[in-house]
Amino acid sequence: MHSYSITLFYTCTSVSGTADFVPEPVGYTGGGKTRCESLPDTLEKASHWLSRQQGIRVINVQSINYKTKGHMSADTVDTMRSLYRQYGDSKTKYLRIVRVCWTKPLLGELPPRQPLVITSRTFLPDKEDGEFETQHNTLSKLRAWLRATGNQKLNIKNSKMAS
Repeated sequence: MHSYSITLFYTCTSVSGTADFVPEPVGYTGGGKTRCESLPDTLEKASHWLSRQQGIRVINVQSINYKTKGHMSADTVDTMRSLYRQYGDSKTKYLRIVRVCWTKPLLGELPPRQPLVITSRTFLPDKEDGEFETQHNTLSKLRAWLRATGNQKLNIKNSKMAS
């Protein structure tokens, strides 16, 4: 088992931090598994939190798969944990949390900003003659969409897809 730490060296002109948003359990599936809030609902909680903050600048938004077992809630999930163990043949369960990374100047104020609403969109590669298009082509569609909508990119995540 290995655990790694990350060291960042920087000049201190601002304070930075993270805010994590954990989907709450909303019920159970037919098989007795916990059903949680959707990613859009969790992003809405993050947007609501941002609307109440003064003087911060969002530098990144990401979704993180958090390994969990048993009962989950915002009170029992330690999103700052950097190590977990896998035991035997037990099934691994993951909870998708939303992390907002922010910064705030130590001196002075940031100019007033428009309210920031966080949302996401997934771009899937087109499939033609049994072959998926290249990531370059999928990214070209993403860039064209950003230009057409005028939306601001906060983060891009590359996720493995089932074939």
